[in-house]
Parts: sequence; structure tokens; C-alpha cells
Amino acid sequence: MNLKLLSSPDLIKSAETAVENERKATGVVLDHLREIEHRRLFAELGYASLFEYCVKSLRYCNASAQLRIDAMRLSREVPEVLEKLDSGEVSLSSIATLQQFFRAEKKSGKSYAPSEKLDLVIQVEGKSREETQRKLAEISPASVIPLEHVRVLTPTQIEIKFVADEEMMKLIAEMKALMNEPSPTYAQILTFALQLALGEKKLTPQRRAQNQVRRETSQSTSPHEGTGQQKERPESRKNRPYIPIETLRATVRRSENRCAFVSPVNGQRCKSTQALQVEHIHPFAKNGTDDPENLTLLCPAHQRFQAIQEYGAEKMERHFSVFEYDTVFELRRP
Repeated sequence: MNLKLLSSPDLIKSAETAVENERKATGVVLDHLREIEHRRLFAELGYASLFEYCVKSLRYCNASAQLRIDAMRLSREVPEVLEKLDSGEVSLSSIATLQQFFRAEKKSGKSYAPSEKLDLVIQVEGKSREETQRKLAEISPASVIPLEHVRVLTPTQIEIKFVADEEMMKLIAEMKALMNEPSPTYAQILTFALQLALGEKKLTPQRRAQNQVRRETSQSTSPHEGTGQQKERPESRKNRPYIPIETLRATVRRSENRCAFVSPVNGQRCKSTQALQVEHIHPFAKNGTDDPENLTLLCPAHQRFQAIQEYGAEKMERHFSVFEYDTVFELRRP
């Protein structure tokens, strides 16, 4: 269509039709994402999360991917959301903002029933993202937190914005006291803290001693401390020895501190380096051994994917939910 040939009224009508089609297409995309997440197809394709699949395979930018995932997850609980998105009553950004709000509220201990969520969806009809945020701030100011933001400034500089809570600011103040800089910037403090965590910087003997005292103080509050009792071992491991630490470290090194899952569909290896755990290739519950050749390193998404492959979705679904993919744990480097 050559838009230059259209009259002004026809151009406006054509634009409105295009936007209507775009909204309907967005609803179709959300339907696809919901089913892909339900089947965990992103894991089968070698991606550690639905978000990574959206960015790397579907070529969405980070913000667009997260927007659609948040909107999709709210539509799973409140199907009416898709109808309102289709009609233009509620924007995609407002729907995603609501989901982020519900997630923050859940973390603080407050849950909303689907009917309550629908009521809030209705209340933000016709509102922009900023107006939606103001409305939600009236309900719970603490749960309306700006999204983290990453922006490339130059080839060597990246701007990162996030909200720090009171506890983090105390930790920053403590880290600042460890540095020999008169007025370090937040970037310098964060760099110092990361280098310290990764072992690239060393504390003075005096500071190590102070930290040791802190650790001993915190350990003294352990329910097992001073009782002569040992911490209970997981039920699944009570009748077998622990896997030797050197075997675990060798598995991590062999996998290069990266999830070892390789997609049987496209041959892509997962790139995740977060929340990695050593797992059995042939499950222990099916007489698998702790031999090094039967051990591998997997991220949470592929731990769950492998479990479903071995035991079936019906049996495993009750043990975890899709929201567990958002959880990040630490694997100490060997």
C-alpha cells in the first residue's frame, strides 16, 4: 500500500486498523508464549529461561520481552486481560505493570485472588503506564518500584539503574569503609565488592579477623550449634555417601562453569551460568551412580526439563512451578 496516495481521513482510518491488528497479533503472541512456557519448549531448545528465548530467538529487546512475559503471566490467571488488550481498553504496558505489582506484593506476603486482580485491571482501563503506577502507589507505595534499567552509553560504558533498599545501602556503607578511597563513587564501590567476592582483592589481616568474628557470631545462632547434633541430611541421600568434593569440582570445571545441556533439536548449548547444580545424567532414583561420567552441570530450567523427561510432566509439575525460573542461587567457584 502506498500511503502517500491515501487521503488524510483514509490514512487515519488505515492507521487505526493497523493498530487494532497489532493488538490482536500481540494477544496471539501471548497465547504462544503461554503454551511454550507450559511445555517448557524454551528449555528443549537450549535456553535457560523464557526470557532468554524471547530475546535470543524471537529477537525482542530486553524490555519488550519482559513486557510480554509479564502480560502473559497475568493473562494466565485472569483470561479477561486478553479481551481487554484486544479491544484496547487496557494497554500492554499497564497489564505488565499490574503483574509486576502483584509479584512485588506476593513477595511482601500479600496475595490477590483472580477476582481482585480483575478488579484492578478494570480500574486501570484507559490509563497510561504512568497513570497505572500512580493508581497502584495509592494501594501499596512500596510495591510500585521502577524497573531495573540497562542502557549502553558508549562501547565501553553501560548505565545501570536500580532501586536499593535500606539493607543494601548499609552494605554499601560497610564496603565503602573497607576501601582506601576518600570519596568512592557507587561504581567504584560495586567494582571493589565484586572483585572481593570473586577473590581478586584481598582483605587486610585485621579486616579478615573482624569478618571471622561476625561469622562466628552468626553461626552461634544456628539451631544445631552447641547441641552436639548434626544437620539432618536430605532423605534422598541418607543411605549413600556424599559425592566427593573433588568429583563435584571436576564436573564444574569440565562444564566450564556453564550449563552442559545441549538441545536435541538444534544442537544449541545452554549459556546459563546461574544457579548451576551438579546432577545425575542417569538418575540416582533409577540406579544411577555417582561416577564422574554420570554427573553433569545444569541450570534450574534444564534440571526441571530433564526431570520431566525422566519422570513425566504429571508427576513433576506438583514439585515446581514456572515462576521458579526467576529464582537465582549461587554456585561457589571451585
